[in-house]
Amino acid sequence: MPALHPDRFFHTGVVVADIDLAMTELSRSLGITWKGGWPAVHHLHYFGADHDVELRIAFSVQGPPHLELIEAKDDTLWPPGSSGTHHLCYWSDDAAGDGAGLEAEGYQRLSGVSGVGGGYFRSPSGVTVELLTADYHQRLVSWLQRPSTSSV
Repeated sequence: MPALHPDRFFHTGVVVADIDLAMTELSRSLGITWKGGWPAVHHLHYFGADHDVELRIAFSVQGPPHLELIEAKDDTLWPPGSSGTHHLCYWSDDAAGDGAGLEAEGYQRLSGVSGVGGGYFRSPSGVTVELLTADYHQRLVSWLQRPSTSSV
């Protein structure tokens, strides 16, 4: 069985031009409720360097699989004009090993550091996969299960 088995499929990442509009639309039309969406600085490694970047990211409370909205931002992996499905996210008990396995299968690492853990990987056919470490996955699950203090 592959390490990135469908049982470990956590979310689909979607890039949007306006996260407030997308959250409101999807809440109204699909009944989705959200956590997050506010600006937060993330320390990330992409384009071969470390970056502190302010992003707006929201997750559907419903799931798994969850829906992740990422507001487009210049000079990132989520640039304006890239709206739509961006990636499929899986979690792993051995993200470093599974990341190396993806690279051995011809996936190109887009973010994260080889041998360390998770990140984004693009398949030879162009599908982007995000790989979460087990501890980060568990932190997200715990956060999504806590009662929300605000709504869209």
